[in-house]
Amino acid sequence: MAELTRLQKYICFVGGADLKILEKCPHDKNKFIATGIGVLISALMSICTMMYAIHSVAKDLNIGLLILISLFWGFVILGIDWGLVSTIHKKEHFDLRSFGGLIFRFVVAIILSFTVSKPLEVLVFKDYLPVARREMQVNYKERLNSSAEDAKNIASSNLSDVVYKLVNISDERKQAFDNDPIIKQLIAQRDDFQRRHNALDSRYKELNATSNNRISSAQNEIKIIDNHLAQVRHHSHESQIRIWENSKRTHNANITHEKDNIKKRNDELSALNTLITGERNKIANRRNEISADFKRKEELLDERKSNLQKEFDSITVYVDNEIRKTNTVSQVFDKDNLINNIIAISHL
Repeated sequence: MAELTRLQKYICFVGGADLKILEKCPHDKNKFIATGIGVLISALMSICTMMYAIHSVAKDLNIGLLILISLFWGFVILGIDWGLVSTIHKKEHFDLRSFGGLIFRFVVAIILSFTVSKPLEVLVFKDYLPVARREMQVNYKERLNSSAEDAKNIASSNLSDVVYKLVNISDERKQAFDNDPIIKQLIAQRDDFQRRHNALDSRYKELNATSNNRISSAQNEIKIIDNHLAQVRHHSHESQIRIWENSKRTHNANITHEKDNIKKRNDELSALNTLITGERNKIANRRNEISADFKRKEELLDERKSNLQKEFDSITVYVDNEIRKTNTVSQVFDKDNLINNIIAISHL
């Protein structure tokens, strides 16, 4: 079998072959050549992807330095790949140590594939990435702004509820006055006393007017009798004088009787007025009790309104700050760099 060329030896070495053993078993060279070519292709691709990755982040970097860094990265990938393939050996028994080595190689292979493939993905899908980054930016802003606005809307709703209750508390107080059973009972008693007072007052006015007329008539009669007595006291008989005097006493008794009737009527009306005033005072006291309850409720609502207003103002400031932060952070998605593009690829 023909001797291996220098290039074949290098490729087989990169593919993990032991050249001394391979010279004794040349029939395995194709396997190691295939493996070596795969390792070299990975290194070459890593050089290309590193050049693209660095250029996307630092577009003004010197081309010589760019090539140097990319070559160094390709050499690192080549070294790691060579280490992986050169340390794989068949064993008679598969033990835990061998399994650990296999897991390590698997993890390293995933990392290498990621570092090599992702920049290539960015290069392939670069025409779609601006739209993807814009969608991610919009979704990010909407998600954060929505949560902040929800908190603000909840605080605003709570504040509006309290303000609504404060605005309607006067109507609630009036309804409480109208629907309170004690006030209804007191008003019914007051109205009953008032009806009785009005009925008696109308009737007693007529009676008192009649009594006053009788009193006035009796007083006039007494004056006439006094005049007669003054004129005839020394000329008339005693029997005639006694008649006039008895008539005078009768008129005085009538006057006293009518005055007593007027006083009784007025006292009865005064007693009803006292009852009416008492019921009115009870109604006023009951309303004051209800007003005091609503006053305490109003004070509590005012205190809650003040606290909610402070909370709303605080949340408003927080939301405004969060929106500004969100807008600032979301501007990161505008930058056309490798990291943003790799994230954008997952959004496609």
